[in-house]
Amino acid sequence: MLKGDFPADYQSMIEHLSEYMASYGKTYKNHLATMELWKKADMKKEQKTGNGYSYNGSFKEGDSL
Repeated sequence: MLKGDFPADYQSMIEHLSEYMASYGKTYKNHLATMELWKKADMKKEQKTGNGYSYNGSFKEGDSL
């Protein structure tokens, strides 16, 4: 399921969660749910900072991609 949900970066997500848990002594009931929350938070950060792709549905004359 994890590989299907995050095909491009599931390995790095597993490593990040494992390192985080070992470093801070954290435990989680559901690792997949934790990684999904982290991914959503990352996407929100990208939208706020403009580092991710976000299309508002409108272009003005003279605009280019």
